[in-house]
Amino acid sequence: MVNGSMSQSREMPDNERTIAQWLRAQHESYNNILLEMLMDTNPGMQSTALTLLMRLQKEFADNLEEPSHDHRRHEGNLRRAVARITNSDSMELIREEFVRQYVQVYDDVRYFTFACLNDLFKEEGEKCVNRLDAIISLLALLEPDTADKQSMNSFYHKKVNTRVRNGNSHKKLAQELWMNILRGSLSRSQRKTILSMMTTHIVPWFTRMELLMDFLTDSFNAGGSLSLTALSGLFHLMQAKNLDYPQFYTKLYSLLSPEILHSKHRSRFFRLLDTFLSSTHLPVALVASFIKRLARLTLGAPPS
Repeated sequence: MVNGSMSQSREMPDNERTIAQWLRAQHESYNNILLEMLMDTNPGMQSTALTLLMRLQKEFADNLEEPSHDHRRHEGNLRRAVARITNSDSMELIREEFVRQYVQVYDDVRYFTFACLNDLFKEEGEKCVNRLDAIISLLALLEPDTADKQSMNSFYHKKVNTRVRNGNSHKKLAQELWMNILRGSLSRSQRKTILSMMTTHIVPWFTRMELLMDFLTDSFNAGGSLSLTALSGLFHLMQAKNLDYPQFYTKLYSLLSPEILHSKHRSRFFRLLDTFLSSTHLPVALVASFIKRLARLTLGAPPS
């Protein structure tokens, strides 16, 4: 790869072209072996395979004639490795290593990882639902302040294009990735996990906060603890991101029913209610309506 022995051109003699084809075939065969090792149950084998795949990826990308604007060419083994480590929920250890040593450290690897995952959603469609737990767990491993990074200057590859150096391009890819996840057929446990990550790991990547509204509204309508967590996410967007959501207090009021007093989530609900009603900018009539409703509920409340 370094001296160009694997490259082919029309001007090459037949014997050199044959050698180049053989080298490329051997390289591909070796990559496939490493990809199989990546699926091994032995963590040591997985770690070794990941290290070798990433080294080969680096050599391949660094010896391209120009930084490619097509990430499919530039990412090489990275794309196949990402597909493998998100193919099973049981590969948590190798995902942690991948994020800790590469995705978190190198801006270009993070950029291409986002791009690879978006491609998986496009190629697999509804089948990608089987990867959701693994993809969510991978994204949850990123440090919360990663999205706030302004200067992109830590690169695994020597040659990177202008898109990789642009922080907005990273946010655009991450926002697209999260929207692919949020539009999927999420289970209740997956919604709960995503809602718990909303303010720390998801919102910072978004440049258009309104895109989160449908997911948060659907989560509220799911009822139970999801309603409370969804309202908490909405309140954060309203308070920190100045998002306009007129129905917030209407939805909050709808939760004030006799059932909430017997719910195992009641203590959390009342803590959140105290936070939501603590603003000095709320109309007096609105606060009074909540007080009146709470006073009525206390008449039939359990002693606890």
